Amino acid sequence: MTSIAGQSGLRRESTGSGGTLSDCQVAQGPAHSPPGFGADDNFDDADHAAHYLAICELLQRHAGDGSVLDIGCGDGRLYHYLTEHAGMPASCYTGIDICGDAVRLAAARFPEARIGRRDYGAESVASQFDCVIFNDSLHCFADPAMVLDKCIDRNMHACSVLIVAMPEGMHEPVWELLAQRYRLVDERKVRDACGSAWAVQTFKLPGSQRMC
Repeated sequence: MTSIAGQSGLRRESTGSGGTLSDCQVAQGPAHSPPGFGADDNFDDADHAAHYLAICELLQRHAGDGSVLDIGCGDGRLYHYLTEHAGMPASCYTGIDICGDAVRLAAARFPEARIGRRDYGAESVASQFDCVIFNDSLHCFADPAMVLDKCIDRNMHACSVLIVAMPEGMHEPVWELLAQRYRLVDERKVRDACGSAWAVQTFKLPGSQRMC
């Protein structure tokens, strides 16, 4: 599978709130900063590696060397895993996050990567991708249903895959939304060395089985 993502065009949409988001308000991205945020930490820290490695495995299995949109990319930890453990070329990756501090840190660490500050709840990424990833970020949106609909309409083609990682046993309404809109094709349940349990699921569009 070849990368089809170009430079990510954006379109501003009304949030309907009239308010403004602070630079690091959580609307996409991790519910908390990753361990060692802002420090030169070891991204391969075994305490937090299991679900990152599960994402890598699922990406390799279902999207190969296809293009990737990482929504809620944070400080670039997942980008590190995808390039170091899944063999993803930097040219295949686009990462976005609402937190400007995290994006600046990721861009400084990984200048070769396409990483930018974007509020996916209010803006659109104009490209389609072979794989869209929400790593501990989908449940952080005020309206996950709207986010999933936007992802389907604007960022996925008929054979795209969606990978979602969230803590196991939590955010059941979000898992239900995913089940309503997608077809589950693969799943990993893992436990990080620090004791955190994760569910990592891969989805495709309902009609994709006949075409892909």
